Amino acid sequence: MAIADKVYRNGYEQEFELELLDGEGEKTGWRVWVKDITCDAAVAVTEEYRAKSTDLMLRSSKVDGDNMTVDIPEGDRGKLWQSEVSDKYIACISRWDFQGEALVNDEDGEPDCTYENKVIFMRMPVFAPQITAKVDEISGFTKPSK
Repeated sequence: MAIADKVYRNGYEQEFELELLDGEGEKTGWRVWVKDITCDAAVAVTEEYRAKSTDLMLRSSKVDGDNMTVDIPEGDRGKLWQSEVSDKYIACISRWDFQGEALVNDEDGEPDCTYENKVIFMRMPVFAPQITAKVDEISGFTKPSK
């Protein structure tokens, strides 16, 4: 058996468990499972944003005779890139267990692990860094050493 097979028993789609900590660094009992940044969901996000980027460039292109210019509005490319990065980490969350706790006050019980709920969750400043750090850690298998 190859090393990669031992580390990624189910390929790059293997889930890794993360127990969340609160703002003081104490265990909450809540768990989130994440996948590598190259999982199918994250790759789909990259493909979606490539299409958006191409669309942005085409809409911003002007042809004048034999010359073609691309005049992308200020900040649009950067906003698109930031959204892609954020959505890739969101896509890496595969499931969670909040022990029946609601995500926000007006909900009843534990939320479904939908894109919309993941966005709300990742906007919580205590948890987003933990998720990104764990995804980066497990994705480090393919990153070059420093």
